[in-house]
Amino acid sequence: MQAWWLSNEPRRKRDEVLAHTPDEVRNLTKLAGALDESDAGELLAKAEVLRELGNLGPAIHLLARLVAPRTEKTVSFLRELCERADTRIWVVESQLRY
Repeated sequence: MQAWWLSNEPRRKRDEVLAHTPDEVRNLTKLAGALDESDAGELLAKAEVLRELGNLGPAIHLLARLVAPRTEKTVSFLRELCERADTRIWVVESQLRY
C-alpha cells in the first residue's frame, strides 16, 4: 500500500492527468485484486485504485457498499470524482486507516 502512495507523489497537486506506465497499470491491477473487500479500509482503497485506473463504474459500485457514517465524507468525495470522470490523484483524508 505504501508503494502505491509513494508512486502517486509525482501526480499529486497536478492539474493534468499523468498517464500510468504499463508497469504501473499492471501493479495497480494486481493491488486491486489483492485487496480484501470484506475490510472497509481495503474496500475503500480498492475503489480508489479502480477510480485512478479509470474503472469508474466498478469504483462507484464498491463505494456504494460503504455505508458507515464514519466513511460518508470520503465516499462522497470519491463518488463525486468518479461522476466527473476525474482520475487525477488527490490527497484524500480518509476516516479509515488502510
